[in-house]
Amino acid sequence: MPPSAFHEVAHLGHVELLTPEPEASLRFFTDIMGLRECAREGDCVYLRTFDDYEHHSLILTGHSTSGIRTTALRTWSAEALKRRVAAIEEAGHGIGWRDGRFGIGQTYAFRDPDGHEFELYWESEHYRAPAESK
Repeated sequence: MPPSAFHEVAHLGHVELLTPEPEASLRFFTDIMGLRECAREGDCVYLRTFDDYEHHSLILTGHSTSGIRTTALRTWSAEALKRRVAAIEEAGHGIGWRDGRFGIGQTYAFRDPDGHEFELYWESEHYRAPAESK
């Protein structure tokens, strides 16, 4: 691995799951797994794990089939994001820039060699617990 790539991807940000059974999936992840709903937008429900410092950990999206739509990875810094984007584009795996969604800034989408879709991002909103959860 080139030394410039080491430590530039800080951690897994979130995963977006597609589900043809959105209410059953929501009940599973909240009632059985203990995640908390933190936002909704269109067919998407944003959930977070107990100790995640970011806005959300999982996105459930109503869809005609099940699967993983996108896995998001947070970079170590804005500069690291720029360097990883340049490396991805040079390797021919880039899709392009996208506007951010709840809790994160602009993302750069790409596919790995197997075709899985990923996003890289830097800007992140930290979770603020509502009064009833403090």
